[in-house]
Amino acid sequence: MNGIAIFKFGENISKFNKDLKLSMKGYGDNCNYYRYKGNQLNTLFKVPVKEVKLGYYKNRLWFISIDFDSSIIGDNGNKYLISRLDGILGKGSFSYSSDNGKDWSEQWSTSKNVLQICKYKADLSNGQAPNTQIFLINKSLYEEYKLDAF
Repeated sequence: MNGIAIFKFGENISKFNKDLKLSMKGYGDNCNYYRYKGNQLNTLFKVPVKEVKLGYYKNRLWFISIDFDSSIIGDNGNKYLISRLDGILGKGSFSYSSDNGKDWSEQWSTSKNVLQICKYKADLSNGQAPNTQIFLINKSLYEEYKLDAF
């Protein structure tokens, strides 16, 4: 697990620079998060992707977030995503949680990377629909970022 689809950890921002829109700055001067505006990841395992966000530290990809609209894909879509990830990575660590608005999450970890899928509840106070996200984090670049930022 060194990324997902077309995105590979450690790749330079220049590969997708024309398809990125700054979403937010991270802590410190060397980390930024972008929305991917390209069209090379419209589905994942044939499930429609709502949004892709990429995090770059010192212009190297260290964070990937893939969002799905849970109101569209429903419980069957979520179960399908989990079964596909379990089939590729083996059974992850599953938990039900109310932390940060989560319904549940499942996580896989290797010595180099972490992948997590989370289902978030709707937040009616700000109009947030239920959302499912897959996060991938490169551990070594994340550790570098933490040391630099804090």
